[in-house]
Amino acid sequence: MTPPASNRGSLWKGIVIGAALTVAALLFLYWLSSMPNVPGTSRYGSSAIVFIAVFYIGGVQVLWMLPAALVFRAKKQTKSAKGILIAAGLVFLLNAAIFGLFMFGVLRFPGP
Repeated sequence: MTPPASNRGSLWKGIVIGAALTVAALLFLYWLSSMPNVPGTSRYGSSAIVFIAVFYIGGVQVLWMLPAALVFRAKKQTKSAKGILIAAGLVFLLNAAIFGLFMFGVLRFPGP
């Protein structure tokens, strides 16, 4: 039996939660990059982990977005779960577009 329409969450609520999770992950990665060394990593410390996670955040975000969407789906708040997945899709597309601009040389890192 499906819950009433008013009890299935909100699409915008899911998008906001998805955006908040992405910002929280980026803040966590920033904090992680400031650590001198993480046990089990190479001599470069945590910088390699952070580089991969930030550059490929579109794919890495599956680690926190998919469980969040599944939690809302289990609570029968399907609209909120859809909003979280929409936010994940938007972050993925934005990441792919910016990565493509760097790969084709339209955007460049500052330096010599």
